[in-house]
Amino acid sequence: MTLSLVVLMLGLLVAGASAAVGVAAAAVSQLELTRWVAYKLRGGRAAARVLDNPGRVLATANALTTMGVIAAAAAVPALLAQATPTFLFVFTVTAGVPLFVSAAYLVPRVAGRRWAEPIVARAVPWLERVGRPLGPFIPTRDPSRRTTLAAVLSGADTGALASAGEMAVVSGVLAFAHRPVKDLMTPRTAIVAIPDGLLAAEAAHVCMQSRYSRYPVYHGSLDEIAGVAHAFDLLQLQPDAPVPVRPALAVPAATRAADLMLEMQRGRSHLAVVLDEFGGTAGLVTFEDLLSDLMSEIFEPEPEEPTREAPVRVVELEGSAPASRLEEAFDVTLGSRGVQTVGGLLVQALGRIPRAGERLTLKGLEFDILTATATRVERVAVRPGPVRAIALDRPENGA
Repeated sequence: MTLSLVVLMLGLLVAGASAAVGVAAAAVSQLELTRWVAYKLRGGRAAARVLDNPGRVLATANALTTMGVIAAAAAVPALLAQATPTFLFVFTVTAGVPLFVSAAYLVPRVAGRRWAEPIVARAVPWLERVGRPLGPFIPTRDPSRRTTLAAVLSGADTGALASAGEMAVVSGVLAFAHRPVKDLMTPRTAIVAIPDGLLAAEAAHVCMQSRYSRYPVYHGSLDEIAGVAHAFDLLQLQPDAPVPVRPALAVPAATRAADLMLEMQRGRSHLAVVLDEFGGTAGLVTFEDLLSDLMSEIFEPEPEEPTREAPVRVVELEGSAPASRLEEAFDVTLGSRGVQTVGGLLVQALGRIPRAGERLTLKGLEFDILTATATRVERVAVRPGPVRAIALDRPENGA
């Protein structure tokens, strides 16, 4: 009887644990699993197994669940060998069936959905080891199914390893994950901020003019960010009340976009100040900026903003757009020599800030300055220039 009780308990334990792992493997986000693999985080090996062959993981879990239930059910008659038929019927209906359903179905499924990520990280390797003897009976991965994981891990020709839809998602996620926030930030010159000590009525006037919902609050200069003010907080204040300031998140310019997104999610932050190498303010980035870039990487193979390409091969873009966008669009090497933006490239080549309406030629491309201020280039139109590339030399007189 003791042996039968042990078999019953072990059978229910194996069935419940295997069912929980199977539910967790099906419930966990594939985007999160891809991030584990790409960043080599804890649980990355388990994530690789799930992504590489989810069908095998689920089949192993289902097989172990079935074996556990059968073993537990086989132990019940030995435990109730001396019972009368009436007692056996009553016990089965009132206790046996609810016990089996709860242990092998209800509890594992609730636990698997509630703690999907930690269960996958810790239990999938265990499931693989326990289910190894079942290997000959578990279907292997269909060789015709080309998975995104192969492309992520091997770096091979992705066109031969995954479908277009799969590769669009994985390539977009990885491109976003490794992009530094300096490529996504609003530059310092475009920041709308308010000084500390401002009254609610004065801050409300700034909000009405700019239409933003969050504003950096600075002390003295933008290099001394004291915190963040929320426009919604102003609705509850008297006009002469001071503006409440919340703590501001500050990150280096080289921080990866995916890392910042996770940090902002954990801290429930919607705005982060981007710092340059000297600790000054280089710009700011919002959670909406990160989310928009991630979605554009997944669903827009060729970004259209801030670059917009017309059928006549004229590209309009902001002066703050990365110069690499032009190199990709026109297949040229601009040789920016330390500058990162299109506006900076033109200023470096010309030796001054171009004026609106000017047309310049550089490396075989013609630049029409659409709008510009006294301090920066705001928007330009670019098209292929003459066949013979004409270098834009720096004027000697600064004219």
